[in-house]
Amino acid sequence: MNITENNLLNVLPIKNYEYYSKHYNYDSINRKHISFNNNGNICYCNASLQLVLSIKPLCIYVLKKFDKICQVTKSKYKGDILRSLFDLFQEAYRADDNLICTDKHINILRKIKKYNTNLIVNSQNDAHEFLFLLFDYINVECSRDINIPQNFDIKLDENDNKEKASDKYWIKYLFKDNSIITDLLGFQNITSITCSNCEHTRHSFEFCLDLGLEFTSENIKSTTLNDLLKNNIVKKDDYSNLECEKCKLKKLSRIKKGIYRMPNIYIIIYIKRFKWIFESGNYNNSKIKKIDTMVLLPPDGLVDFSQYAFMSNHESLYNSKYIIESIVCHSGNSYNGHYT
Repeated sequence: MNITENNLLNVLPIKNYEYYSKHYNYDSINRKHISFNNNGNICYCNASLQLVLSIKPLCIYVLKKFDKICQVTKSKYKGDILRSLFDLFQEAYRADDNLICTDKHINILRKIKKYNTNLIVNSQNDAHEFLFLLFDYINVECSRDINIPQNFDIKLDENDNKEKASDKYWIKYLFKDNSIITDLLGFQNITSITCSNCEHTRHSFEFCLDLGLEFTSENIKSTTLNDLLKNNIVKKDDYSNLECEKCKLKKLSRIKKGIYRMPNIYIIIYIKRFKWIFESGNYNNSKIKKIDTMVLLPPDGLVDFSQYAFMSNHESLYNSKYIIESIVCHSGNSYNGHYT
């Protein structure tokens, strides 16, 4: 194929909900109940793996494609880490018993430790960081070999309209990472910058795999998930003195942010409960504080993101309602706790 900027989306298509539902039939496949032995401070791993096991398209994709992936992968791991995950997925989705207690997670930790010496297995680790460590290994192992000429590049032009700029940023990222992980979880944030002098607006976009939310105050007892989303996404406009390439002046610019492109199937929300506290401006005298604010979920379990994509008319918004399926919770303080 003669690759041009006009056919980029055909070269690097992301497979959507309908594709995985049709070709992997995951709606009709049930995940078995499975538990993990907590062999000493590895709850961060166990909770993360329970969440991964609930992502049916991912598990079924690895089960069906594992042999082919290992044959073609250019990963330095040569399918080694994926094999340990495959064994766990197989036990969870193909076991005869309704309830299983497994030790397959121990082998996963051994494999990761083999390639990542920084991981202290039997220690207090962050479940969110470990989850994305797993996703990163899967992404590398399952990376697709895209036949793109080495000298081919996408030229970003601030005169592009919003839709074209979005596609360029989207594809530019997928040149680097393109796998089952980006298929299922990838979404796109948008930032618009408008010059107060000439009213010229330019857009930039960010590819994301999770949505981080911060509390507006550390002292409130409770809030709702929808309020957290509003406070983090539908914020008041920011203002900053920025250089405008059109009028060549550094003027006060209005900055808006929002979601532009929704994930195909899953969105992972990360609530930031831990923050560094620096005493009297002394960076050497610091500690981690946990915010214990209770987050109340929608009674029907549905989160509608269409109201947070107010700067977009992208086709992915037709599927902007997500049902809460898995939750990883932390109990305890900043230095000692337990994940479930």
